[in-house]
Amino acid sequence: MLDSQNYWHGYGDPPKSIQDQQAGDFKHNTDSEGSIGGVAYLLKGNKLKWIIAWSNAENEPNKVYTEIIEGSQPIDWFQIKASLGKSGNQSSDDNKFGNLSEAVFDQTGPTPTLLATLRPAA
Repeated sequence: MLDSQNYWHGYGDPPKSIQDQQAGDFKHNTDSEGSIGGVAYLLKGNKLKWIIAWSNAENEPNKVYTEIIEGSQPIDWFQIKASLGKSGNQSSDDNKFGNLSEAVFDQTGPTPTLLATLRPAA
């Protein structure tokens, strides 16, 4: 279930829920500064939050950041944006709470694609 969203630039409507083993997608449109935002989904009976943040700003490389936190923990979007600023076009959160989150932002094309996956850690 969608927990929250934070858009610094751009606009879009993420899916309210994504079913297990299913894909969810949405388009985040740019404004004059680009597309910069993040979403958080609640998982496993609200025990975890899966955060994905992205930056597709004009004249800058695309960046993505992902993190898994405890469900009761508030999201510090200021810290998420700072971590995003230090990230590149790939990000992962390995084996946290028994899950692996990976995100890759396509670096080319006029409409780049961000692919994020969450799966049980090996």
